[in-house]
Amino acid sequence: PAAAPSSSYAAPASSLSSSVEAGGAKIDGMMKQAEQLMLSENKADQLKGQKMMQDAQNMFSMLSNLIKAMGDMQRSAIQNMRA
Repeated sequence: PAAAPSSSYAAPASSLSSSVEAGGAKIDGMMKQAEQLMLSENKADQLKGQKMMQDAQNMFSMLSNLIKAMGDMQRSAIQNMRA
């Protein structure tokens, strides 16, 4: 029978998954706060909300790119194991 995969492979993925979840939660929180600020009658709050929304969108984009790169690396590793 084949040996079970080493736990050293699961730890980084698990840790990375937790980091991705934490990043997603932070982005959600930023977007909710930004929405509230943009509803304010105070122009300074509205501008702060717009900036916060842009920052959250930039973070989302970076996180999405990271997840895509991870998937590409995993796909490449699997293809190399099959070769």
